[in-house]
Amino acid sequence: MILARPRTERRTVRPFVSIDDALSDVRLRVRPDAEFEDGPRLEIDDSQEAVISPGFSLQIDETALKALEPLDLGDFAVVIRVSDARLHRSAIVFGTNLANVPREWRMPRSIADSFAWRYGLRLTVAVVLSNDRSPQPGEPRLRGHWVARKDFIVRERARRSAFQVENWPPERFAELGLPRNTAYWLGIEGADLNANPEEVAETLRIAFRSDVFNALAANEGSPKGDAPSSCILAEIVTDIMMYGIGDLAEGDSVDEHSVLGGLLERIARSAKIDRDKLINMARENLRPRVRAFVQDALGTRKALAKLKSAA
Repeated sequence: MILARPRTERRTVRPFVSIDDALSDVRLRVRPDAEFEDGPRLEIDDSQEAVISPGFSLQIDETALKALEPLDLGDFAVVIRVSDARLHRSAIVFGTNLANVPREWRMPRSIADSFAWRYGLRLTVAVVLSNDRSPQPGEPRLRGHWVARKDFIVRERARRSAFQVENWPPERFAELGLPRNTAYWLGIEGADLNANPEEVAETLRIAFRSDVFNALAANEGSPKGDAPSSCILAEIVTDIMMYGIGDLAEGDSVDEHSVLGGLLERIARSAKIDRDKLINMARENLRPRVRAFVQDALGTRKALAKLKSAA
């Protein structure tokens, strides 16, 4: 078992050649009865989480690694790491010298069961140095330093959204009497948010102007993309809650299975506030207070604060 922790960088800029082609034939399957897949994203149903036991087809192209002269094959090891970004947790679950890599390896259930698969995990197969080497210009030298890697993302299949997110040209906004420079628009009028999500799907939607949509998509997963996305999402969720609660007739209760009920439950639980208090804030039109709890629940502060480290 290789105990060295592979060193990684924020971006793929390396002082030596990276031979990722050596791992191009590595495959993953999430259950023993599933087919091996190339990835990089594999989806599971929530009912499958209890039977997840990932297996890897470890077909390493040694020819590609031989290009890293003067290193020879005995200088390399192969490790598999599981990373949970949500919990800031990672663990090396497999490691061996290159010569001892099996054709297939299956993660023991005891290890698989220790991770929360539904929230998304990154499984990384990497070829790393097995020992420290004397420093040489342009060559890796530290034990655990990776020279090739392949990532797989395993997460729960996204449920159907209660609204459609659309990419609109300026003309579409103008047709609705909105400014052509509208950044995004929440189409909420006439929607019964206290109804089943399936019934709301056709009437509740979000439209982004094309340049904004493309910019956010291009920076998805990075601080400069996640920060504005988190702020926009907080505004949208606040709007939905304010509109939905304001549309309730006196004496009406919130259906826990509705779009409104689901949002209230998530925000109340994550922000640690009583659900009825949140409803009363919205009824009293205290939008800034409602938004503050939404921001807390969605992690908006953290998304914005990460901009400093990314600068």
